Amino acid sequence: MRGFSLAPGTYPQDSQSYSDHEGNKFIEVPTFVRFEEFETPPNVPADPFFELAKNHIIFRRSPVHCMNDLLEFLENEISEVTQVSRAKFKVKANLFDKSGMLCSIKCRIYRLQGSEHAVEFTKLSGDTVAFQKVYRQACWKLASGSACTECSADVPACPPWEFPKVAFATAELSPLIDMLSYSEDSYIQAEAAAFLANIASDNPASAVVMCSAQLFEQLTSLLLIDRIDVAYPIASLLSSLVDCNAAKTLIADYGVVSAMKEQMLSAHKTTLVKQQLATAVNSWYQQEV
Repeated sequence: MRGFSLAPGTYPQDSQSYSDHEGNKFIEVPTFVRFEEFETPPNVPADPFFELAKNHIIFRRSPVHCMNDLLEFLENEISEVTQVSRAKFKVKANLFDKSGMLCSIKCRIYRLQGSEHAVEFTKLSGDTVAFQKVYRQACWKLASGSACTECSADVPACPPWEFPKVAFATAELSPLIDMLSYSEDSYIQAEAAAFLANIASDNPASAVVMCSAQLFEQLTSLLLIDRIDVAYPIASLLSSLVDCNAAKTLIADYGVVSAMKEQMLSAHKTTLVKQQLATAVNSWYQQEV
């Protein structure tokens, strides 16, 4: 993916800027504005064979408020909204965890009879369990404080996978770090980056162990990769490592902060990756003050 690609008629965007510790603006990313009161969703199709997606909610409340609540929900999750259509009352988004993309979803609102509306959720690609979990959370968000008359969210929540809290040894992490150098196979790099990002986030002691020249001599070249399944976990990994005292000298010696700032200006990095890099850079400068 190479950033936002908006089809004609999709919702316009504002922009959001990030600044460094000296107040210099170095990144500007698009953010979607909200639906407005005068906008109305399309009627449910008159085709007698049309059926709502299995995962849907029927509610009695303002569809504009519902769609804006949905956008707020997605923004508060680790997600990248890729399309908003005002004509179709439709939103598309990619959902992530700290290591990479979980699934791609589409949400759409239809007007039913009377005062009822339906919002349906469709998985476009990715993990089914992750989609069902996000759908259930969205149901709770949209049903809270509203007249929700039907919700098919009957899938139990899936507990997150947790890594052991005992620190990984250098010998255990070394093969994963070696996998990052497999430039001829981006899928192997993505898998290794995802594991390391999860480990560093969940287990600070292991983050200390992975702070080595073996890792940092690869990070600046990995930052150049535009594939989001590599770029996002690498950005997440760096967000964890900048808070690690053991990484401070290595980050400075290998010019990691400058490399991150350069990629935040790249037209080929997605907004989500840029935001994660901005978090890492800002955290670095806050510690330097």
